[in-house]
Amino acid sequence: MTSPRKSSLLENKRVILSASIILVLVIGGFLYYFAFGIIEASYSIPMMIEVSNKLGIAGDTDVLNFGAVQPSGWSKKTLVLTNNATHPLTVIMTPTGNISPYIVFPENFFQLNATTTRTIDVWVQTPENISYGRYDGRLNIIMKR
Repeated sequence: MTSPRKSSLLENKRVILSASIILVLVIGGFLYYFAFGIIEASYSIPMMIEVSNKLGIAGDTDVLNFGAVQPSGWSKKTLVLTNNATHPLTVIMTPTGNISPYIVFPENFFQLNATTTRTIDVWVQTPENISYGRYDGRLNIIMKR
């Protein structure tokens, strides 16, 4: 049988350990929230372009299809982003895939105020020495608090 003093010390250590774990979890949660925010919406939109000696127009509305462009050429698509929330959101746009080095937009990290809409032009600009062929990828859009 353990003495009452040892039992009390053991209980105090358990309480201190439990309180420490709870404190670490609470502080970690706050740090995570402020560092990464709460993602309210995310989108991944397919993008594509055909580099050739011909020009072509694409009218797709569910993808960013820039059509056919010649080397040293460009094409533009327009996105409309809407924030229906009652608080501002931070928007982060990141292109991926082999099309990504040629994607240009005025800003890829910005604030979208509550209940507002913003139009963003997305450009593809091909260099003079690009090879003919299809280039594709995705435009990832994250909207967070």
